[in-house]
Amino acid sequence: MVWAIDKKGIVHARIGVEENVPLGVEWVSITGIAATDITISNSSVWVLDANGDLFERCGIQSAHIIGDYWKKLPGSFRHISANGNGDLWALTKEGGLFKRTVDMFEIDVKRSNSNPVEMNAEEDWEIIN
Repeated sequence: MVWAIDKKGIVHARIGVEENVPLGVEWVSITGIAATDITISNSSVWVLDANGDLFERCGIQSAHIIGDYWKKLPGSFRHISANGNGDLWALTKEGGLFKRTVDMFEIDVKRSNSNPVEMNAEEDWEIIN
């Protein structure tokens, strides 16, 4: 995934990035948030706005890389960074360090003629001293 913010705070996603097309096809503007900071993991995108409010882009999938909407998360931060495992690190305005983890677990759903598995998430902030 390739995401960026411009000097006006507009969030952009590069669509069509694949192994055989590493530069992608085009930039798409993602509306709704005027961002000051952005970070991505293997499957998530988070941004901060000028107030330090934190938002996560929901609905991101390989076939729908831009996702569907922004979800506001609790907390007020100065800077954010993510790792490839999906952990989000956040620095508060007071200098506190937080780590947010999302634990994925499987739920078996029984339906006729198929065996789909739904993924559910449990998420929480941890204060790092």
